[in-house]
Amino acid sequence: MVWYVSNLATSNLLNQMKIFSLILSIVVLFIAGYYFLVDLKASDDINYLIYMTLLVILMLICVLGILITIPLIFQKKNKKK
Repeated sequence: MVWYVSNLATSNLLNQMKIFSLILSIVVLFIAGYYFLVDLKASDDINYLIYMTLLVILMLICVLGILITIPLIFQKKNKKK
């Protein structure tokens, strides 16, 4: 009985962490996209190119996090009897 209650608490905590991860990825994606669009200009400066490349990498990491987290949140749980 104690294991079952502990398992439910752990499952609920993991689900909350997945939802938080999804929300955080979406928020950071929009923030990075905003800065990307605001700072977008034609430039040959190496610092600017490094900055824009890092923003693109950050956005790709956020998209990957969203793609990984969505199926984990909405998957059906197998009920053991």
